[in-house]
Amino acid sequence: FGPAYVVGSMLFMKVIGAKMVASGRFRHFIGFYTYLCTLCVVMGVSAVVVVIILREAIAYEYGESACIFASVDGCAGVYKDIFKGNDAMDTVFEAFGPTVMLQLIFEASRVGLYICYDFSFIAKAAVLTFVLIFIPAILVARFAINNALGYYVAMYIPHFCMIIVFGLRMRRHILAMLNGEEGPWTPHVESNSRKPTMLQNLLDEKGENTIFNAEQKSSRPPDDGYSALAHDRSELGSA
Repeated sequence: FGPAYVVGSMLFMKVIGAKMVASGRFRHFIGFYTYLCTLCVVMGVSAVVVVIILREAIAYEYGESACIFASVDGCAGVYKDIFKGNDAMDTVFEAFGPTVMLQLIFEASRVGLYICYDFSFIAKAAVLTFVLIFIPAILVARFAINNALGYYVAMYIPHFCMIIVFGLRMRRHILAMLNGEEGPWTPHVESNSRKPTMLQNLLDEKGENTIFNAEQKSSRPPDDGYSALAHDRSELGSA
């Protein structure tokens, strides 16, 4: 639900977008990336609306696997807490729609950094977010809130924070591309621009070798076998 709907677009963007950036077609990449971000926002808003309308139905659909608790007398209390207690699934799904929307935006921002070859920044941001955001959030959820909704929100808070971090980073990259400045993609652009020149040099060198070999063959005197045959023919003709 949600992110699964844009998996194909994300994969397509990773492949095509990386080629665009490596070949220096930055404006084409920015156009495609804007389309992807718009798609994620639209899908996110749709998810929020759908969850508001069908919250209980979606929650029970996700909770089908928990129905096994209803078949055992000792698990009846657990079954009741999952579906009808104060901390039931439909209560948790109050945050499901906004979480899906923010998760889509997070995926779009992360894919953008992937395409820009900014892997080191992604790794550093993930480590810092885990230490500074997730650990305090999960401790608060455990010792202060201690309910399913608190754990659910704490699980995704690092992603929500990285939306801001990744978004600001992508804004910086896009402005750098438009202004012709360097970035993490620069070594790949330079390497890609050298490939046609290297190929042309190889073809030129091969062509020169071919011409040289042809000239050598044309200037080479006839071999002994051909000379002997020509001599025998001349003697037969004179006879």
